[in-house]
Amino acid sequence: MIITYGKLYKNSEKNIKKHYREQETLIMIKNHIKQCNHLKELETNPISHMYGYEALKHQLHGYYSFNLCKNGGKIRLIFSIKELSNEICLEYISKDHYNDFKK
Repeated sequence: MIITYGKLYKNSEKNIKKHYREQETLIMIKNHIKQCNHLKELETNPISHMYGYEALKHQLHGYYSFNLCKNGGKIRLIFSIKELSNEICLEYISKDHYNDFKK
């Protein structure tokens, strides 16, 4: 799959510089996304489930997330999916369980 970056992503990535474990997890998840060939593979892969892959609901419908804290923390990678072009757009890294992310 192809990875692109949203407007807010670069600044949000800078905000987690002090969170070393989450940075390592972010790198691992990016590599995992690149290795998946299509969306179904990403959805069903055990690594995706291990890091809390989920479709978001309500006001954040159309977005998905990975938990960057393996043990259930608040830092989440929020992304959107463009199925036709087999592309994932990394939108934001939320430090407060989606409360600091607006569409």
